[in-house]
Amino acid sequence: LANPSNPRLILVFVVAMFVAGYYAWRADHSRLQQKIEVTRVRTHSWPHRDGGKGTQFYFEVVNKSEAITIHGVRVQLLEIIPKIENSNWLPIALHLQHDNPVSGVFAQSFDLHPREPRNIDLFSTVAGSSVAHIAHIVSGVNLRVPVTGRCRLRGMITAEDVPVLFTWFAVWVDEKGTLQCEIE
Repeated sequence: LANPSNPRLILVFVVAMFVAGYYAWRADHSRLQQKIEVTRVRTHSWPHRDGGKGTQFYFEVVNKSEAITIHGVRVQLLEIIPKIENSNWLPIALHLQHDNPVSGVFAQSFDLHPREPRNIDLFSTVAGSSVAHIAHIVSGVNLRVPVTGRCRLRGMITAEDVPVLFTWFAVWVDEKGTLQCEIE
C-alpha cells in the first residue's frame, strides 16, 4: 500500500474523495432545498363579548430553505375524524392570519420566503364551549365542529415544486372543560 502506483490505494483515494464530495454537496443541497414544515400550534386569547374568554388556535408554517422562496402555498382542512354531520364542505381553504381585505376576498395562496414563518388560523372557541369554529375563507359560512371526546383534523399544504405535506392535529376538551389542540 505504500507504493503510490498501487491500484488499491488509488481506488481507496478516489472512493474517499467521492464520498467526501457527496457529503459536502448534500449539506449545502439540504440547506437550499424547498421544504415546508408545520412547527407548532399556538393560541391567542381575548375577552369575549359574552363575558368569557375567546381563544383562537393557529399553526405556524415555515419555509425551511435558506435561499429559495416557495410560491403558491395553499393550506386546506381536508378531513375531520370522527366524521361529523354535513361535512360536505370539506376540503376547505383555511384563513391566513391577518388577511383581512376590505374587499372581502381572502388570499387562497401565498408565497413563503426563506426561513419565513406564516400563521394559519385553524379554529376559535369560547371558554366552556365544546364547539370549534373553523377559520376558513368561504364568505358567509359558519362552520362549527362539535368536539366530543378526542377528534383529529387533517390539514394539507400544497405549493409549487414542493411535495404535498399532510399534518394531523389532535383536538380535545381537557379536564377543565377547555378545548386544546396539538400537532400529532
